[in-house]
Formats: sequence, C-alpha cells, structure tokens
Amino acid sequence: MLIAAVICKLFCTEKLLDRPQPSYRASACASTMSKASSLEELITTNTGNSSPFSHRIRDVFPPGFDKVSTAVSGRGHYTLSPGQLNQTLTSCYGPEKHIESIVVKAAWYGKQSRLAKQEFIMVQINDLAIHSLTNYIVIHRSTSTPSSVFSGLIPHSRLRFQGEMARDSFKIAYNGDKDQLLQECSLVPSKYLAKLEFSSDHPLLLYQLSTLVHVISERHPQYRIADINGSGFAALVWNCIHKICPQSIYTSLDQGTQKRGKHSWVHSTPGPAEVTEMCQSFHKEISAVEVELSNQRTIWEKISLAQKALQIAALQDQAAQEASIPTL
Repeated sequence: MLIAAVICKLFCTEKLLDRPQPSYRASACASTMSKASSLEELITTNTGNSSPFSHRIRDVFPPGFDKVSTAVSGRGHYTLSPGQLNQTLTSCYGPEKHIESIVVKAAWYGKQSRLAKQEFIMVQINDLAIHSLTNYIVIHRSTSTPSSVFSGLIPHSRLRFQGEMARDSFKIAYNGDKDQLLQECSLVPSKYLAKLEFSSDHPLLLYQLSTLVHVISERHPQYRIADINGSGFAALVWNCIHKICPQSIYTSLDQGTQKRGKHSWVHSTPGPAEVTEMCQSFHKEISAVEVELSNQRTIWEKISLAQKALQIAALQDQAAQEASIPTL
C-alpha cells in the first residue's frame, strides 16, 4: 500500500500542476454512482467500504473525535479557506478518504442576534462509510482574525470593505459540538432563519459544496456594501445551494424570508441573474473536478491490481521455494 500511495501522490501532484481550466454540464447533486439506488444504500451495503473509525479525513473530522483525545479537548475549531478544503478533498484520490460518502445532511441559514447581526451557514456533514460519524461546519465571511491553530492554512487575505481584512472560510468543529463551534466563532446568540435537508437519493457531497463556495469566493473576492455583515456572501451561497439541489427540502424558520439579508437600512438579496451565473460557473468547475477524480480512480485501480499481482507472484515464489526444500 505504501508504494501505491507514493505513486498516487506523485501522479496527483503532477495532475494538479497541469490541471486545465474547468468546464461543466452535469448536475451538482447527481450521484457519481448508479442511480438504481440511493448513495446511502450503496455505501452501507458494500462491505468493502466499511472502515475503522480511525480511517477518516482529519481535516474534516479532527482529532477531537478520538476517544483518547482528552489531552487535546481544549483545542479549537479548524479554519480552512474554501480552496484549501476543496483541495484537501479532491487533490489526490484514495478509497480511505471517503469523498464519495461524506455528504451534507442538512444546512441552516443563521443570523447573529447581537448588533453586528452576522449571517452564516451551518452545515451538518455525515460520513456514510463510518457509522454515526457526524460533524458541523460554519461557512462564513468575516472581518475577524481566525482563532484556530490551523488559521495559517488560509494563504492570504484580501482588502475588503473600507480597507478591513476579511476571510471566507469553512470553520470545522473540533469534536462535533455544534454549540461550541458557534461560541468559538463568536456567533452566539443567533437564530436559524431557514433550513435545507438533503435526501440520500439526491445527495449533496461535501466536495461539491466546497467547490461551490470556492467558486463564489473567487468570483466575489471583495466586500460589497451589502456584505458588511456577511449577508451578501451567505445569501449567494444559500441560494446557489437551493438552485443546484432542487430536490432538497426547504423550511422557513422565524420569518426567515423577511429577515435574511436585512441589516439596518440595507436589505441584501442576490438577484436571479447573479445566482444563475454563479451556478453556471460552478457547473463548469465541478465537471473538471469529476473528470480529474475519475482519472485518479482509474490510476488507483491499476496500481491496486498491479500490487495484487506482485503479491500473488511473491506467494507463488515462496511456495515454490518451500516445496524445493528436501524433507529430512
């Protein structure tokens, strides 16, 4: 397996350097597996996909999920830029990464109740290949300096509204505690204004969501007036998710339609044309990602077959040598 991992790593690094500009036409929430059954059924009924709890992407399910993590229980959330989370999930394919099984189960549109009234999206993710493995992520555009020890993973900041520094980020709970994550992100007290739920028949994979947020972040790198509380960014991400996943179940909470994007005299709501444009850009990008992942899967399968052939040959040689030893 070590040889396979090294070869795969070298291959993926080379492919990333030479990666062409993407183009896309497929549906975001269409499963990459057979449409005959749901993604959850395909994962849970395939015994080859069952993995120990320790086999997970630790950038998404951090060490706080380990039973022996008492010594680091005080560690805070991880903070990754959209591009870095996307690269973590898609840069080098390996079955142990479970990227086809890490799904977005639900998403909430949140609004801080304090004066700043920051708006954000809370996401619940599940790894269907590992029973009961659930975590929470906040998608947020803020002007605050990230508090996480992983804050250095964000490569740069851009000058935004009135010269303030701002970051678009995925803030990942260290141990699956949603309330603690909100506290660490200074988003309490807050209320949820809307909810989206995704079924196993029409899943939204985490790498698809990270690709969407990355596209939006790169297309709108600078603060607009309506972004003063992060509402413009959050609303655009939210509306795009709803558009690319029309089968998701939408629930309005606490008069969410009227309260989303409203800050003092400013009421920010992305127009239909802007949402459509961003979704088209996303479709183009995710197509290139899917093609790249398909190529990486093919390479991995060839490496695995070659490994098995070498192992069989080694066993045959060993058996032949043992058979040639004279019996005393």
